[in-house]
Amino acid sequence: DALAPALEASPESAEQAVEAVSAASARLAAAEGEARAQALAREQGRRALERLTSQIAQRGLRARNLELEARTFAEAMERQTRELEELRREREAASDDTAPDRDELLRLETHERTVQAEYGEAQTALLDSRRRRLELEAALDRARERLETLREEMAREGIPVPGGAPAPAATDADGEPIDLAAIEHEIAETRLAIRKLGPINQEAPDEFRESEERHAFLTEQVRDLTDAEAQLQGAIAELNGEIRTRFRGAFNQVDAAFGSYFTAFFGGGSARLKLLDPDDIIDSGIEIEAQPPGKRLSTLSLLSGGERSLTAVALLFALLSVNPAPFCVLDEVDAALDEANVGRFVAELARLADRTQFLIVTHNRRTIEATDAIYGVSMGPGGVSSTLSLRLSDLPSGGVAAREAREAREEREEAEEAPAGEAPTEPPAEPRAPAGAASR
Repeated sequence: DALAPALEASPESAEQAVEAVSAASARLAAAEGEARAQALAREQGRRALERLTSQIAQRGLRARNLELEARTFAEAMERQTRELEELRREREAASDDTAPDRDELLRLETHERTVQAEYGEAQTALLDSRRRRLELEAALDRARERLETLREEMAREGIPVPGGAPAPAATDADGEPIDLAAIEHEIAETRLAIRKLGPINQEAPDEFRESEERHAFLTEQVRDLTDAEAQLQGAIAELNGEIRTRFRGAFNQVDAAFGSYFTAFFGGGSARLKLLDPDDIIDSGIEIEAQPPGKRLSTLSLLSGGERSLTAVALLFALLSVNPAPFCVLDEVDAALDEANVGRFVAELARLADRTQFLIVTHNRRTIEATDAIYGVSMGPGGVSSTLSLRLSDLPSGGVAAREAREAREEREEAEEAPAGEAPTEPPAEPRAPAGAASR
């Protein structure tokens, strides 16, 4: 109202004032619109900054989780490596002690390859975790770059930037900067090595447990066998010592008796048993050295047939005198002997008949006469064979040789019953069944 008179007085000034007011209103509206746009942009920038900060925190937490997972895989890989080395050492130790178990060794080698495949699988998992970590770190770097861009845009617009300095570059667990090119090259080489390994056995853990149980069982068996072997070796050594002691004693007795019988049969001379290897009497051979009267010392191969037969009979009687047998069969042992040697043979046979029952197959008349009973086969009229049996003691005379044998036994019995002051020629023996003979 106060301006109305002036406006009416100067209508042109009024129009100019109106235009100025309109222009001022327009500028005011433009300024207000620009202020609202800047406030909106500032609010959007603040929200984007909060969102990016939250994403950075989440991805950092995920990166730490992946790092822990990578460490877990690395520890598992190291543990499996140690187990693999232990299996290799156990396999090397078992290969020296379990030579018969070659099949089991092949099984363990197969298991070793399986463990190596598992080791490769663990490496693959570790590499995958590293790859995921690298991808997250790359995403984090991109987010940081985007955040720096937003910070720069907000700084240009004059908008205050919340927070402090920009985030540092991505580093590994030790604080060292990450070389992406080297990591990509390592990943490529690892993937190539994994492809060369071939398919992965998913049943490797179960097979490993079975192989471990089998290995423990075989190790226990080997330990038991080793202990049993040591015990057997000790028993064998003890038995060998006892065998050597007894064999040497028996050998000396048989050697002495053999020399006595040889001298009695040949009416002189000497004979002895000789060990080919005195240091190893168990596996040593025995050589017979005989020297009949009037001849040089020689082996059995240089004696005549009768001398060899008589020497063999002397050795047989020596064995029977040292270790009497309850029963003995002699087949034509007197076939190569002359009358004088047959007499000596019959006399010594009568001495041994008190402790051993003899069954003699012979055609010699003098040997037959010295026996107590005769069993034979005779062909009667008509060409029919019949068996005969006869006890010489039932005959009136009993035969000259039988009578001499009985007289010799009676003299020995009288000597055994002599007073204690007189030493008997040989110790009393157990009575045995009477001697017998058979003729073909």
